[in-house]
Parts: sequence; C-alpha cells; structure tokens
Amino acid sequence: MYTQGKAYLEYFSFDTASQREKVRYYEENEMKIRLLDFEEKLELDMDYCLCLFEIGRYQRYLDKVDPVIESVISENVFEYMSVPIFEDLLFKKAACYHNLYQFGKAEKLLIQVLRISPEHDGAMTLLAYCKQKSEKDLFVMFKALAVVCLFMSVSITLARIILIEPFYDKYLIPFLFIRNILLVCSVLFLLIQEIIINTEIYRETGRFSWPFLNNLKKRFFP
Repeated sequence: MYTQGKAYLEYFSFDTASQREKVRYYEENEMKIRLLDFEEKLELDMDYCLCLFEIGRYQRYLDKVDPVIESVISENVFEYMSVPIFEDLLFKKAACYHNLYQFGKAEKLLIQVLRISPEHDGAMTLLAYCKQKSEKDLFVMFKALAVVCLFMSVSITLARIILIEPFYDKYLIPFLFIRNILLVCSVLFLLIQEIIINTEIYRETGRFSWPFLNNLKKRFFP
C-alpha cells in the first residue's frame, strides 16, 4: 500500500500562509526530501520555489527553479494549486530578475510567457516596466530630455515666485510661456518613449501594453 513520506506530510502540515516555516523546514531537511518519491519531491520543490518568491528570496529562487521547470515540462505537469504552473514559475523567474535589476533577462522571459499566454496581464505590465527601465540609448535619451525639461520648468516657476513676480511684472508673460512650452515638451518626450515601448512590445508579442490599443486593434482588425 502506498504511503506518503514523512517529510512530505511534515512539510504540508504547515499552513499554506506559513511560507517562512515551509522554507526553513525544507532547508533543514533536504536530505530527507531527496529520499521522497519523485512525484512527492517535485510537489515539494514547486511549493518551496513559490514560497521563496513570496518571502522575497529572489536569488535563491533563481538558483533552485530551473530544475523544477525542467521536471514540470518533462512530467507534463499543467497545474499546481489551480494555477498553470509552468507559466507561473517562468513569470516569477522574470519577476525575480526584475527585482534584482536584471531587466534584460526579465524581458526575455516575459516575452516567452506572453507567447504562451497572450492575456497574461501581469507579464505585460512587468514587461512595460522593464522596457521603461531599460538602458537602451533611445529610452535613456527621451527620459533624460523629459527630466531636463521638467527641471527647467520647475526652476522657472521658483524664479517667478521668488524674483520676477514681486519685482518684474513685465517679464512674467514670457517666463510663463517658456515654462508651459517646457512642460509640454516633457510630456511629449515621455509620450514618445511610451509609443516606442508599445511598438517594440507589439513587435515581440503581438499585443500592446496599453489595453485600449488592444481593444482598438480587435475592433478594427479582428
């Protein structure tokens, strides 16, 4: 008669919200866990990785997750806890790279997730964040221009309050005009950056990061 291993029962005796206790138990009893049946060990490994992510141990997650993903693929495991486990592990791997400031690696994984599951909103949102934080020269240039314009606009506003308005009323209108132009330029540079990001995301995934663009696409190009 089949009986579950002691380590399996002890691990899952913890409450589902007790991620830290599960992680501590797993790491203190790895030798016992290695002796479990393959199915039991795989279930513990999946749950352990998910717990690592939830408690913010991102590098440890990255160190452990690849063999688990390989086992999930080879054993055709589709769901765990009613969640598509392959996509979930892959998305969380990308999120770990994002949280560790490795945006290029995160982007590549998120594109994979979106090709598997195009409606994965979390992956799309995170991909847009990664693009915004990218060190690509074009993105950096537009962000820098937007910041410079905004800084100059704020500087003019402060100068107006401190110097111009009390003493030099006749110079007020030109300063207001320049300030407004700089504000418009700042917004315009950020908008151009977002358009470029959406174009790049669409080329890589077939979808836009802005939902209204996806709705327009479905409406006019079904």
